[in-house]
Amino acid sequence: MPYCSIEQGSLYYEVNGKGNPLLLIAGLASDIQSWVTVKKSLSSRFQLVMFDNRGVGRTKFTSGTISIDQMTQDVVSLLDYLGYEKVHVIGHSMGGMIAMNLAVRYPERVDKLVLTATAPKLNARNILQLRDWVTFMNVGMNLEMWYKNLFYWIYSDAFFEKTGMLTAWLVGALNYQYPVSPASFSEQVEAIVKFDFTEKLHHINCPTLVLSAKHDRLFNAEESFNQFMLVKNIQSEILPEAGHALHVEQPEYFAKAVIVFLS
Repeated sequence: MPYCSIEQGSLYYEVNGKGNPLLLIAGLASDIQSWVTVKKSLSSRFQLVMFDNRGVGRTKFTSGTISIDQMTQDVVSLLDYLGYEKVHVIGHSMGGMIAMNLAVRYPERVDKLVLTATAPKLNARNILQLRDWVTFMNVGMNLEMWYKNLFYWIYSDAFFEKTGMLTAWLVGALNYQYPVSPASFSEQVEAIVKFDFTEKLHHINCPTLVLSAKHDRLFNAEESFNQFMLVKNIQSEILPEAGHALHVEQPEYFAKAVIVFLS
């Protein structure tokens, strides 16, 4: 299996497709599998570099504190290991926080930036919500109920109207081979809670696309757009029929928006 050495462990990664390199950074508790709906479309145009953040998937990480800065450094270690000087970057949710941090701390490594369903800082409601998810997991809440509660927040109403959709995704989540541990989930949540990039947004100089979802219950599309107005070279687009997991609900729309922007 392909691994790259990082501080306190080994980072699992995959490279697929041909073309300009495109790094995909997944969100909270998510790993490479989160990109399965857009992998085929994007790999037909780009060389995709995907990986499991520390604390999730097949990445081997000794227990300890997780931070956005640490995960950003993991990205740099991976780029160095693979020999990429500069890449396009997509970051979803927590991955968007890592991506914007990368664009400011290592601007020479980022060509174009796509920030999807993310924000430079959590609001008070989001902090309470994420910490509640941690509590529910730590007290041993029934896993099916835990995932259903999660899905109510990350998917739009249209997702639940599709016959069999909820059941299919619940079965997939409950039987996933590489589930996140309660300890790692808690550490990733606290990494997000502590992240505040509002005073650094104006340092993002690369061309940037902000992709939001009309029915995102975590990061309101209009609020996100207003927050990112401090980015100098910015475009924005709102996916009309999707929730927080916009690349899952509208993969064709998502891929098209990314391809047009990066091309």
